[in-house]
Amino acid sequence: MNSVSYRSFEDAENDFFDKNSRASNEAPYIVNCAGYISIAAPFTTHSTKGREDYYLMYMSEGNLKMDLPDGRVTVRPGDAVIFPPKYRYRYTFSGCGTLSYYYVHFTGSHIKELLCSLGFLELPFVLSAGHSEAALRGFSDMFEAYTQGGALRDPSVAAALTGVLVSLARAGKASKTPTPPERALAFLHSFYSEDISIPELAAMEGLSVSRFNAVFKAATGLSPVRYMTDLRIRHACTLLKTTDLHVKQIGEIVGYRDNHFFSKVFKTKMGISPQKYREI
Repeated sequence: MNSVSYRSFEDAENDFFDKNSRASNEAPYIVNCAGYISIAAPFTTHSTKGREDYYLMYMSEGNLKMDLPDGRVTVRPGDAVIFPPKYRYRYTFSGCGTLSYYYVHFTGSHIKELLCSLGFLELPFVLSAGHSEAALRGFSDMFEAYTQGGALRDPSVAAALTGVLVSLARAGKASKTPTPPERALAFLHSFYSEDISIPELAAMEGLSVSRFNAVFKAATGLSPVRYMTDLRIRHACTLLKTTDLHVKQIGEIVGYRDNHFFSKVFKTKMGISPQKYREI
């Protein structure tokens, strides 16, 4: 497929990055421009001030190096990226092979609500959706609506946009098979009583902190901090029932040097104080 580009309006006064970029509340969902890029030459795209609208890229071929808040990542075929308005994005293609991706720039009064409902909460958002025929059909419908034009063009491309977003969200959820962060989990179970930092655990898995938190919660249902707290309190419960150690000693054994803080955490988790738990 050759590169194509469709625009809902033209703003000749703005520079290259700002063309077809606008924020609008005139309709719930508005597509400013959309298209498909296929290129073999190396390039770097750097928007120093971002756009007025949201920007979705859906990769179909090649790898793209992208600067995100957690550092530089590689976006691969099947990945979708959503940039928020005003985000200073930068990405680079090395020129190795061919790079192809679909894109759409969009705005509207209900867009933020829709993105949140689909799970695209913290932007920029990277989603591993894999090959989604439904999403590709959505882009095809969008391009066809532009080609046909007429009075129904704008509502048609808006409907196609929602179809693309919903399809990618569904594909992302279906493709998620959380891989437990085994090294971090083993370390937590062995050394939960020690001072452990989340960056330390993330480094064990070779992940950024935010990505590690997401992977950990997807695999266990809990955040790393909540998981570690549960480990400590469970062990404290065992010691309270099977030993005559002082509550303060038990708190220190499971990782709480401050007895008052230990009692507070224990009561929050169990509903009663450590001493009351021992007595029942």
